[in-house]
Amino acid sequence: MQELGTEIKQAREQKGLTLEQVQQDTKIRTRYLEAIEQGDLSALPGLVYARGFIKSYAEYLGMNGQELLERHNLIQTSSETAPVESLRRAAKKSSTVEVSKSSIGNSRLLPQIVAGVGVLAVLVAAYVLLVKNESPKDTGQAQTQATANAQDVTPTTQATPTPTPAPTPAPQPQPEPPKPQATVTQSAKESNRTLYAVGNTDNLSLVLTAQDNCWIQVTADGKVVETGIVKVGESRTWTATKDIAVLTGKSKFITLKMNDLPVSFEPQLRGYTYEFQKK
Repeated sequence: MQELGTEIKQAREQKGLTLEQVQQDTKIRTRYLEAIEQGDLSALPGLVYARGFIKSYAEYLGMNGQELLERHNLIQTSSETAPVESLRRAAKKSSTVEVSKSSIGNSRLLPQIVAGVGVLAVLVAAYVLLVKNESPKDTGQAQTQATANAQDVTPTTQATPTPTPAPTPAPQPQPEPPKPQATVTQSAKESNRTLYAVGNTDNLSLVLTAQDNCWIQVTADGKVVETGIVKVGESRTWTATKDIAVLTGKSKFITLKMNDLPVSFEPQLRGYTYEFQKK
């Protein structure tokens, strides 16, 4: 079987097909395809399935499946079909015998069936006569007693259900009023300084971004917190509670934001101070 598997595998590889593609097209599981290519027919579910899988696989690859089975002695022989024919003949014979036995048994039971039908007819006739001779007086007494029992029944007073109070709705929390937005307004301007008033805020947060190297000095709440050069592309952030001021050497090349609000100012090319005070 190894030669058969090698022949099929070479045909598949020549067509550039994978086992997954073959499985998708032929609906034959990959592990059965691998077993065929390895010549291991013991991994397939029986010789009959093996023949069918091999033939389908070969014809899918453009090969003659029947001729491939004949060359590798995988064609079904007469010895394999003999047991099947024997089983069919045995089943047919058994069916004939059972039918004959059933017919004989039915013929023996026929007298008993006839006698049973006769007894049943006699019982039915006796029951009809008994019903006709029943006294109508007894029937009337039964109806009178049923009426009296119905009158003795005392109507039951149906209890009125107690209404269930509706649940008190839980109080809904009141939304907090929106916090007013911070404001930045220019309050004064001198020869070398501009003042800004910052409202609606608890703290001051100043952000400086440089578009070119720029020397700065920052004072927060009366203390110098940084002195040096901010390089191009860098940003600095300082915070204060009351006031904050930045002295720049080239304010033309910086941008300022106070509490995330852009600050509008007149750019300078000399030392200039921008001071922010909380209202």
